[in-house]
Amino acid sequence: MTSRPISKAWRHPEAIAATIDALRRALPADRFTELRRVLPADRFTEIAYEDVTDPAAQTRRLLAFCGLTLNPRCLSFHENAAPVATAGSVQVRQPLHASSVGRWRRYGEGLEPMRAILPGRRTEA
Repeated sequence: MTSRPISKAWRHPEAIAATIDALRRALPADRFTELRRVLPADRFTEIAYEDVTDPAAQTRRLLAFCGLTLNPRCLSFHENAAPVATAGSVQVRQPLHASSVGRWRRYGEGLEPMRAILPGRRTEA
């Protein structure tokens, strides 16, 4: 097992699950659940998408967890002019924002079947 810290960034399950079947398939594959269970607290941390309302604080927290010091460029990553060859190339040119936090709520009761298969998972936010 690695001696390096492990970090997981995640989004609220209801924000990303397109169907109940997709959610059921994803849950058993969540290897991070097992890592969270077996690793000491100083070896594993998580950052929820919903917690990025203060990007600077979350960036500092993650860097501190990894034993790194803050480089101001970490907070201005969106200004990096290096080529980006991913589908999210437009997004990496934008600062972190919380405009999608809670957007799943507009689907209200339609998400109730998914909530039933999310025991022990964060369902607020």
